[in-house]
Amino acid sequence: AAFAMDDFLLYGLRASALQPASLAGLMKSGEFERLYKKWFQSPIPPKGLNLDFPMSEDVVELYTHPNDKAFQ
Repeated sequence: AAFAMDDFLLYGLRASALQPASLAGLMKSGEFERLYKKWFQSPIPPKGLNLDFPMSEDVVELYTHPNDKAFQ
């Protein structure tokens, strides 16, 4: 049920966002990669935990070629 609900939650967040197209801009500028490394591959305050969670091949592909197609 969680996966089915995620789509609806994401569409709702996008619909209420001030700049709904900004994610593609972040990907094209390289900012997305910087933010990903900050939160998923670096120590996170306050305890300094590092998730050490690299991008999957699918995420790298979407990062390299942003689109609005559904993810399978």
